[in-house]
Amino acid sequence: MRAKAETLMKVGMLLDTGQLGKAEAALRLGLSSLELDEILDGNVRDMTLAKIAGRSKVSGPMAEDQAL
Repeated sequence: MRAKAETLMKVGMLLDTGQLGKAEAALRLGLSSLELDEILDGNVRDMTLAKIAGRSKVSGPMAEDQAL
């Protein structure tokens, strides 16, 4: 559960700072825009961490991965 929260916080921070747009975030995470909206609204009970963070369709790390 903690890993989910940390991942969502990172994505949220990138969206809030304008470093990443919603469409790009959804694409990179391998989610639909609707799924990303549900996640950002806190509906993560049915989402696995693998689905949130592990289905990247775009090669290369996201900005938060580069900072780690």
